[in-house]
Amino acid sequence: MPYEIRRPGDQPRVKPRLSALGRRVVAMALLLALVIAGVAYARTQAANRREELAQQVVAAVERSAVVCANALAAVKAPAGTVAELQSFLSRLEDSSDVIAKAEVAQEMISWCLPYAESSPAQVDELHGARNRILLAVERYNAAR
Repeated sequence: MPYEIRRPGDQPRVKPRLSALGRRVVAMALLLALVIAGVAYARTQAANRREELAQQVVAAVERSAVVCANALAAVKAPAGTVAELQSFLSRLEDSSDVIAKAEVAQEMISWCLPYAESSPAQVDELHGARNRILLAVERYNAAR
């Protein structure tokens, strides 16, 4: 291999450049990488949004359990109703699907309404809890 001495006045050697086809291939590869990254980011954001909406449904279901317990306590429901309420609460805990939890909660509210008929405030609370669940489920289903 020959030894080359470069002087300050010498012209630099010509660097190799990509051909027109090579430049196009590199540009397409970069564009494809940007599109793939954008799609992956969009999917991640959509999954995060669905998870957030699922958490809102679960929060509405948990709120409905509190509202039902408060309604039964406020109208001094019979002692057997507390055991039935506990069965609904255990079904809520056993359900892993968000929609199934919402269905059980709505069933629990429907079961609780006849006991709370004597108190309009408790009936309003129960209907409000049902509406919160319906709205959260509607938003969750729209995002799916």
